[in-house]
Amino acid sequence: MPESRFEFDRRRLLAGGARAISVGLAAPYVARATGLLGAGSGDPRRGLVDLTGALPIAGIPAPHILSRGDWGADESLRSGTPEYAPLSKIVLHHTATGVAADPAETVRAIYRHHAVTNGWRDIGYHFLVAPDGRIYEGRWARDYGPGEAHTGEDTSGNVVQGAHVDHYNRGTLGVALLGTFTSADPSEAALEGLTQLLAWVCDRHGLDPFDVSSYTNSDGAVVQIPTILGHRDVDDTSCPGNRFHAILQTVRERVGQTIANGFIGYRVISATGEAAHFGGARNYGDLRNVGVTTRVVGAAGTPNAQGYWMVDPTGAVYSFGAAGFFGSLPGLRQAGRRIGSAPVIGIAPTPSGQGYWLYDNAGGIFALGDATYHGSVPGLREAGTAVGPGKITAMTATPSGNGYWVLDEFGGVFAFGGAGWFGSVPERRRQGARVGAARLVSMTPTASGNGYWLLDEIGGVHAFGDAPFHGSLQSIGINDPPARRIIGSPSGNGYVLVSRSGAVYAFGDAPFHGRWSVAGLDAVDLAPVIRRR
Repeated sequence: MPESRFEFDRRRLLAGGARAISVGLAAPYVARATGLLGAGSGDPRRGLVDLTGALPIAGIPAPHILSRGDWGADESLRSGTPEYAPLSKIVLHHTATGVAADPAETVRAIYRHHAVTNGWRDIGYHFLVAPDGRIYEGRWARDYGPGEAHTGEDTSGNVVQGAHVDHYNRGTLGVALLGTFTSADPSEAALEGLTQLLAWVCDRHGLDPFDVSSYTNSDGAVVQIPTILGHRDVDDTSCPGNRFHAILQTVRERVGQTIANGFIGYRVISATGEAAHFGGARNYGDLRNVGVTTRVVGAAGTPNAQGYWMVDPTGAVYSFGAAGFFGSLPGLRQAGRRIGSAPVIGIAPTPSGQGYWLYDNAGGIFALGDATYHGSVPGLREAGTAVGPGKITAMTATPSGNGYWVLDEFGGVFAFGGAGWFGSVPERRRQGARVGAARLVSMTPTASGNGYWLLDEIGGVHAFGDAPFHGSLQSIGINDPPARRIIGSPSGNGYVLVSRSGAVYAFGDAPFHGRWSVAGLDAVDLAPVIRRR
């Protein structure tokens, strides 16, 4: 069963284990502005990607890999039974050899030396990269099906144990550049091939190329090492050569840039707590897996793309994968906090992923973990600010997390903390713009935080500040109400939205990774999987 943190979180919920909380009408508030929103400007263009027959796609595509059959591996040379383990580190090498005109000849020679002369049963590396950038499959992991990527893994995604670094073979991937880099630099083609390979591997396994974390080696010793390291970092050797080792940080940066700011996937969440995963979104489970029956009203993904939260109308929070549990409204009530009875309608993560805001349909904001409370709509009313009667439908945080916006059903926007106010639907009407009467349901900021898009329930998109308008469901002739959620792309130049039917529509540079086609589906949210450096 996919990993779920529910049982642990449930115990903490019942224990009232929330921290760093600031709630209540009497709490200090900062209201930057209040007002009312409008229809986007600019020429609409068709941003819809064909949905028929669409299938999930990988976040980072597999590079072209020359298989063992392609380079002529003599399979009679290998022996033994492979062992596998979850991947946690990548170790880089140079082969300290010359390179033949046909690199496959060099790979075959290394294979024979490792398997026969050294007695390692097979070639020690998982992959080898030639000076021309071509990538060669190394150690045998299993037989692959036609068209299947040669991953070096078993069918469960565990990497085969290689023979490339003493004490650190289990759970590490050995990648070698063909050649000697003691006094010469790797070619640009080799570095590009290496970058594409490592970006694909890191994306598949949810590894951060800049991370430094604990690792237990084969001797049981726990050490702190980076995700991408050189052979000499954990062994008494000159490998991978002085010149290659000197640019390992550059390699990490190239890999990071390849997967950075990538809108690699998303999850469509249903009202029953089921999750459908598309693109590079990994499956960490849903409420079905933990036997919970409740109505889910919102969801959010962690910034590290390795987990997600769901929330129900009572404010109970369910976390999956690497998403931490930082409290819930039932926990706050049990701890004696005075909280109103308005139903919770959503959850928004902090940029660090170490906290979240819950919000209700009266505009109450509840900050948990490292989330900061900047004010609420009830707080504005208590302070004497004129606030209309519309129900609150959405809340979203600034990219920096130093503030947030709250949206009501009429398109009124309330900015708190460091969030700027860039307009509203009612204000645009007062200026003479033709704006329909559809209920507003969602909003999302631009990457700069200097603008936002609003979504109405018939799929109309309203752009403000530096948010560009790339189209709406009406502009492309789609009638699929009600729309539920809009998410901006990391570039600030596109957005995707989801409707109750589970259909996902992409505009501008936002990617389309698939739709959820289930009869009678009640999709309530779209949780993006966005990788950032």
